Amino acid sequence: MTDREASLDRWLEQQLGAMEEALSSLVAINSFTDNVEGGRKVGDLLAREVFTAPGLESSRVSSTRYADHLVFRSAGKSGADPIALIGHLDTVFPPGTFEGYRTDGDLRRGPGVLDMKGGLVVVAFALRALAQVVGLDAIAPLRIVIVADEEVGSPEGQKIIQTAISGARDALVFEAGRKADLIVTRRKGTGAVTAIAEGKAAHAGNAHHAGANAIWALARFIDAAQKLTDYSRGITVNVGIVSGGQSKNTVPDRAEAKIDFRFEHAADGEAVFTARVLAAPTDEALSYLESLPGVAHKTAACVLVFSARTSTTLPVDTHLFRVADRLGLARHDGRNTAATRDRLIAALLAHGPDLALAHFVFLLVGRTTCIAGTPICGSCFLRPHCPHPHRPPRETQ
Repeated sequence: MTDREASLDRWLEQQLGAMEEALSSLVAINSFTDNVEGGRKVGDLLAREVFTAPGLESSRVSSTRYADHLVFRSAGKSGADPIALIGHLDTVFPPGTFEGYRTDGDLRRGPGVLDMKGGLVVVAFALRALAQVVGLDAIAPLRIVIVADEEVGSPEGQKIIQTAISGARDALVFEAGRKADLIVTRRKGTGAVTAIAEGKAAHAGNAHHAGANAIWALARFIDAAQKLTDYSRGITVNVGIVSGGQSKNTVPDRAEAKIDFRFEHAADGEAVFTARVLAAPTDEALSYLESLPGVAHKTAACVLVFSARTSTTLPVDTHLFRVADRLGLARHDGRNTAATRDRLIAALLAHGPDLALAHFVFLLVGRTTCIAGTPICGSCFLRPHCPHPHRPPRETQ
């Protein structure tokens, strides 16, 4: 150990009492993400009493939704690239659930002791030690960001961090580590989605048949969304809040679910989001897909049928309608395509569950044998089941 390292070690050893006092003061204040007043109190304490190393300049980024975000800077050694130190002041525990600071032998317990008020105390006292022994002007410039919305995915904090640490050569995040002091070298990505199902209200007794139950639709979506969890790939999906309905004797016309998902790779995050779109009720999924550039209804329906294996829609074209009409499965009057599609789906499902396979077969037949004008009935394997008046067979092409 060098003399400088020994000096740092001795100084920190003398500060153990002050570290615990700072930690207990921070943990005693509830700073649940949505508890803006509590978050602001923690921010004030951090700025006034904890991050007080000589050479640090502080500023705030105001928020109308969360507590203020904090940014600290040091001038540092001339010509050196900055180093970023990142943290957050919010916790996941609402007021009245898990509160207070207490000692349990060698352990300290309370909301934020690890995640991550304890981490903020580590940063603050490490900077005080460096300022005391070598001075912050002798080390690389520091860019320190403490956001107030990390536990909900940093909707504001992400941009604040990007701006504040621009040009930094390294970044250290002072979340809790793992057993045996293992260092975390990467964090999971996170996302949040609100799923809304809309139905049709009706009296549950006298007009039950006239209603469309939004909660039932949402429940099917929730089941599909939860099944996207894949622990082997580090993917988790959690439906955390569900609401809907007005009374037990009313068919609910609206239901809502709030969902959290985590992933280790960006591609998996995109895949989970897409899969959840496909798991949504058909109308909502079609609406989203059709909003994408270059995606029309038929393409969107193909995605749902072939990727999500939905049984509530079908990509339709003239070939499909022609074959269905000639087989007598769904007469097409040329005016109401949606009604014809729904009749065809019902007829196909009566014969088997695989709409994707049925679509492929009908499309193949429509393009090769059951063509417009004069069909090649003689070579059609569906001829024994087809009531269409057969014209003289053409030569097989």
